[in-house]
Amino acid sequence: MNIRNAALASAAAVAALAGAGLAAAPAHAALSTTTLVTRITDRPDSGNGGTWAYDNLDRTLTVTVNPNQAGVPAGFTGYTATVSDTGSFTAIQSNDTPNQSTAGLTISHPVKGSVSGGVSYTVTAPDTDSLVAQAAPASEDDHFNSPSGEDTTGLWPEQAFESTAGVTVTMGTDWSWTYQTGCQTWIDSQADGDGNTPADGNITGKVCPVPVLYDGSAVYVAPTRETVDFKQTVASVDKFTIVGPGAINGHVGWVNAAAGGAVNSAVYSGLEAKHGYTVLYTPYTAVNGHQVKGTTTGYVYFVSDTPAA
Repeated sequence: MNIRNAALASAAAVAALAGAGLAAAPAHAALSTTTLVTRITDRPDSGNGGTWAYDNLDRTLTVTVNPNQAGVPAGFTGYTATVSDTGSFTAIQSNDTPNQSTAGLTISHPVKGSVSGGVSYTVTAPDTDSLVAQAAPASEDDHFNSPSGEDTTGLWPEQAFESTAGVTVTMGTDWSWTYQTGCQTWIDSQADGDGNTPADGNITGKVCPVPVLYDGSAVYVAPTRETVDFKQTVASVDKFTIVGPGAINGHVGWVNAAAGGAVNSAVYSGLEAKHGYTVLYTPYTAVNGHQVKGTTTGYVYFVSDTPAA
């Protein structure tokens, strides 16, 4: 579960700063909240049997001053923080499945799917430190290697401060990430036994029985507008749902879809630039009709504002 890999700041360093009698007047008053977005690519994802997938994520970090936080030492300020991820994963064929409640089960095919989830934190930082805007990198390529330091999920909120010295990040127990293909789901959370019980589902590399949607991709039109093209094995009216940041999140609509290799298109406006979106397509017999028997929901994931090279 590398996506939630936790690393703790040195308690000794915090104690030393607390005993140094830092000035009580906070230097961060001009910025009480900061929100930072980073595009993470090729990040290893560890399940209960080791690395099982590589992730591409849009990570949104929000850090806010919390004047009512209990147990904050003199000379420090308390904060709350959240990390929210949306993106995609590619399972690694022959590696152990993320749920190892059946020990030794391996991934049969390099299937792709969507991932979403997040976690909250409590943070303390010296009064002399301050929140900054645009501190986190706009993008981070992990090159298929596990991150370290403030690049780990456990310490990610450190990136919101001018200095990491004396900053203590405590990851909450509310972490949860959901992984989905067209026919399988795995939920990895603290509440469900770290995703390692039979009820948590699994990603085994199963090839979904009916490949309804294929060759899905997005075509850049403008920073906040994309055309999504896809092919489909059945003729239908597809009900679509958009998942992603901004007011368009959860938007539902309908698009006619032809079969036989024809390219179907749908145009989406009102996106937020440089953010990830997943559009889910479910074949129906008609608008507000019934799902076509034997079909599954397909999806296309894209990042807005990415013109072709």
